[in-house]
Amino acid sequence: MFRAFKKSFVCIILLSFLVFFIGCSSESNIEILKEASSPNGYYTAFAFVYSGGATTDFSPRVSILDSKADKKEIKKLLLQGSNVYSAHHSKDIDVKWEDDENLTVTYSNDDEDIDLKVDIIHGIKVKYEKKAK
Repeated sequence: MFRAFKKSFVCIILLSFLVFFIGCSSESNIEILKEASSPNGYYTAFAFVYSGGATTDFSPRVSILDSKADKKEIKKLLLQGSNVYSAHHSKDIDVKWEDDENLTVTYSNDDEDIDLKVDIIHGIKVKYEKKAK
């Protein structure tokens, strides 16, 4: 009887871990706020928020990806892709193409909460504007 209980208990624990890890996939923690294609259609800028889960605050980010990227793989690519902006403690982020070579990122984060600001990527100049509070 103890053997059957032990086997059932181990199966329940393993299934619980499996459900936990599937539910906590990094891709499921991405909320895309805005998707903006460059005027020439070569690139797409994504303003999105990443949440690490219950114990981690929101992280606004901006990535620029090739417009030909597989739509089914976008969230995965956002985590691996060409991040130009990353910060903490906010869900307020926006992007706007000025022309084919200039992108404006508008954010509300305090300077100490910003982890990454890239000024040029793929020949695209990125300008940053902080929203007034």
